[in-house]
Amino acid sequence: MLNLLGAFRGDLLSMLEANFQDPMSRLMGKAYSYILPLSGSHIDSSVELKVHPMARFWLETGATIVSKKGILEIGLDMTPSIHAQGNRHSGLTIRKDSQLSLHGHVRILRGAEVFLGPNSSLSIGDGTFLSNRTTVFVRKNIEIGSHCAISWNVTIMDCQGHSLRDSKKRKPVKIGNKVWLGCNSTVLPGVELGDGCVVGANSIVTKSFPENCLIAGSPAKILEKGIKWEI
Repeated sequence: MLNLLGAFRGDLLSMLEANFQDPMSRLMGKAYSYILPLSGSHIDSSVELKVHPMARFWLETGATIVSKKGILEIGLDMTPSIHAQGNRHSGLTIRKDSQLSLHGHVRILRGAEVFLGPNSSLSIGDGTFLSNRTTVFVRKNIEIGSHCAISWNVTIMDCQGHSLRDSKKRKPVKIGNKVWLGCNSTVLPGVELGDGCVVGANSIVTKSFPENCLIAGSPAKILEKGIKWEI
């Protein structure tokens, strides 16, 4: 694992060059990682960056990662083999003039992908993790609270991906604290999920729901209110 503490000040290309002189990066073999921050991108000096094997990390000019003593961990393998499908990389792509805000320890586990399009923003809270084959696709703004459990093969998106009849719908998504998204679920643009919600497996969430609800279905609907859950 590459552990870069307080890295990427000023011109990031010089740090990139220094990083790949590390013997560990040469010994990874097929289980490689790469970190490619372009000149003009920035990561706060207080961010602790932990990049495990099979991780890809790309920042374009104007891209930023901001935090107060945050930890960003990419590529950690915590997924049971029964859920792993192929030898997938983890990926973090931050396009031009976009911002990732960390509020504590955030884990993008092996096989998860996070993509921020140009001029977009993503905020993730402390203790939240994204599991294998999960995709977060940001074109406007997505907020994910603290202590959220994002299961495998989940999709969270604030846009349609493609335009239909010249309509480009980009609506912010807000996921509260301690929300559990079950496997194979999808959260669509404009959705707000209150604190403590649980989304059942294979659900498609098309509208907003208040706190402490169990929801499921396609489209998702409330099955129970006033619930509490623990990891």
